[in-house]
Amino acid sequence: MKTFAEIQQETRTVQYNFLIADLATGNTFLDVACTTHNPTTRARNIENARVAYTTVARFGGRLVMSLEQESVFRPRLYALGERLRELNDEATYTRRPFSAS
Repeated sequence: MKTFAEIQQETRTVQYNFLIADLATGNTFLDVACTTHNPTTRARNIENARVAYTTVARFGGRLVMSLEQESVFRPRLYALGERLRELNDEATYTRRPFSAS
């Protein structure tokens, strides 16, 4: 039987992997937005990327990460925010979406 600490660590790992996947999905939405010629598709995909960014920023601030996880997570989060800012979605982007603990 697993200990509470083992279950807690597994839960954190699953949460972290979900956040990383959501960041990748947000970038995919922006890739589509940048390549489409349809303004409706562009706007919808930028909005989807913005939702991914704000969701990941919110939940990332609640998750206890290892230094290794932080070193992967933060640059990816900031990169997605930068891409959104470049597309004039400045209301979404913040330099520090959550404080370091």
